[in-house]
Amino acid sequence: MKSVVPIFVCLVLAMAARVCIATEGAAEKAGGGATEPGQTFETFVPKRIEPMPKEFVDVGVDERMGAKLPLELTVVDDSGKTIALRDLFTRGKPVILQLGYFGCPKLCGQVSEATLDSITELDLLMGRDFEMIYLSFDPKERSTLAREKKLFYVQRYVDGKSLTAQQSVQAANGWHFLTTDQVTATAITRAVGFKYKWVESAQQYSHAAVLIMITPDGTVSRYLYGAAFPSKTLRLSLVDASSGKVGSIMDQLILFCFHFDPNTGTYTVQAMRLMKFGGFLTVMCLGAMTGLMVLRGRQMRGVNSGRKRRGLSAVLAAGSSTVAVADGSGTTER
Repeated sequence: MKSVVPIFVCLVLAMAARVCIATEGAAEKAGGGATEPGQTFETFVPKRIEPMPKEFVDVGVDERMGAKLPLELTVVDDSGKTIALRDLFTRGKPVILQLGYFGCPKLCGQVSEATLDSITELDLLMGRDFEMIYLSFDPKERSTLAREKKLFYVQRYVDGKSLTAQQSVQAANGWHFLTTDQVTATAITRAVGFKYKWVESAQQYSHAAVLIMITPDGTVSRYLYGAAFPSKTLRLSLVDASSGKVGSIMDQLILFCFHFDPNTGTYTVQAMRLMKFGGFLTVMCLGAMTGLMVLRGRQMRGVNSGRKRRGLSAVLAAGSSTVAVADGSGTTER
C-alpha cells in the first residue's frame, strides 16, 4: 500500500498541470490572450470618451525593460554628500526605485506607505537582501528634507520588524533618500521611461504611482504599479531582479512555473513550464519507485538465496553426522 502513494501523488501532479493548461487557455480566450510586447502603462488604462485632462497629458510610464540607469550621474544623499549613482550599486543587491518628491501632498506618500507595509511583511531584510532608493525629481528639495523622510520611514520599518541593533544599521544604510538637480532628474527618469510634469494651477507635480525593480548592475527588471504592492509579488520581483541571489529554492521553483503578468501586476501560472515541471516530477517519482522495487527484489532474492544456502548447509551437516554415527557403529550407508 505504501508503494502506491508516491505513484498516486505523481499522477495528481500531472493532472494538475493539465488542468492549469486548460484554465490558462480558457483565460486567454476570455481575456484576449497574453500581453503583447511593447505595451506601456497607458495600454492598461481604459480608453476615455472625453478628452484627457491636460494635467495628465504626457504623464505615465513607457516601460523600458532592460534599460540601464545612468550610473555615472551624481546625486545628493540624505547627509548632504554628493555621490555617484553607481556608489549605490556596489553591494550586489537588487534595488527598489521610487521616483517622486518629498513634498508631494498625497500620491507619493501613499506609494511610500504601501511599500513600507509590503517590505515589513517580507522575511527578506532591507540592507541585507535588498536596498531601496527614493529619488526626488524636484530640484528645489534639499537633503535636510530627505533626512527627515528617511528617519521617519526607517524608524517605522525597524519598529515594524522588531530589528536588532545590527539589522537596524543595515536597514538605515540600505534605504537611500536622494535629491538632485533638474538635468540629472530628467536623465534618470527618461532612462526608465518615467514621465511627469509640473502643474502650475495645482502647484504640484503630476506623475504615476510605480515602483521600479533594478538589478544589482543597474538594469531595469520590473515595474509594479498602483498604491498597493502585495508582499508575495514584491518578493518574487526581488528574487527575479537578483537572478536568484536572494530568496529560497522554493522561490526559484515558483519563478520557473510562474511569470509576471502586467495586466494583473502579479505572477501567474505559466502552463507549459508547469507541465514540464510536473512531468519531471512524475519521471523522477516513477524512476525512484522503479529503483526501490529493483533494490527490494534484489534484497528478496538475496534473502531467499541465503535461506537456500543455509538449508543446504543444514542438510549436508545432517548427512555428515549420520555418516559419522554409522561409521562408529560398524555399519555402512549405501
